[in-house]
Amino acid sequence: MADFLKWIVWGPFRSVLLVLPYGMITRLARWFSFPAGFVLRGERRYLTREYGRPFPEKTKGEIRRMVRKTLALLCLNEFDSLLHAKLSPENIEDELPVTGLD
Repeated sequence: MADFLKWIVWGPFRSVLLVLPYGMITRLARWFSFPAGFVLRGERRYLTREYGRPFPEKTKGEIRRMVRKTLALLCLNEFDSLLHAKLSPENIEDELPVTGLD
C-alpha cells in the first residue's frame, strides 16, 4: 500500500502539480494541511504543547492557528520537493533568478 501511495504522489499527483500555477499550489498545500492535522495527530499535539512554552501569553486559538500554519508550511515544503525534485547547483539558476551576488 505504501508503494502505491508513493507512486500516486510521484506519478499522477506530481504531473498535476507541474502544470498548476504556484499560487494554486500554495492554496492546495493549505487545504492539504487540514487532513494532515488529522493524520499527524501526535505531531499536532506536540507542536501545540511546544508553542505554549515560549508563548504563554497566547490564547489556545492563537496557538491552534500557529500549528495550522506550521502544518501548511510542512505541506508546502513537501509540494516544493515534488516540484523541484531535480534541483541542483547546476540548474538552480533556471528555477530561481539570483540577483545582487557576483
